[in-house]
Amino acid sequence: SSVPEYLPTCAYSLLRHLHHTFPHHRLLLADFDAPFPDAIDGLNAPAVQRTEHGRTLSSSSLLVRPGSCDIFFPTDFAQLAGLYKSITGGRDAQVLK
Repeated sequence: SSVPEYLPTCAYSLLRHLHHTFPHHRLLLADFDAPFPDAIDGLNAPAVQRTEHGRTLSSSSLLVRPGSCDIFFPTDFAQLAGLYKSITGGRDAQVLK
């Protein structure tokens, strides 16, 4: 069986909208950039967590009651930079750590 892969579809939509609406924009992004130790299975997989009585509890599935958990996706900035260049026709994108 293959490993699920989570694709940044919302990031793609945001970058396309930004490029078409503000073609001369400047963009600076910051986010989690490493896999989460308690992420669900898969490539670029999110961590699904809820808080109960002051304790953080992790879920092993995305299939949770809507609004009951926070879902954190890591960002693969190298992949995002490539996507940005593709959308903008080769505009420079740098990844700094």
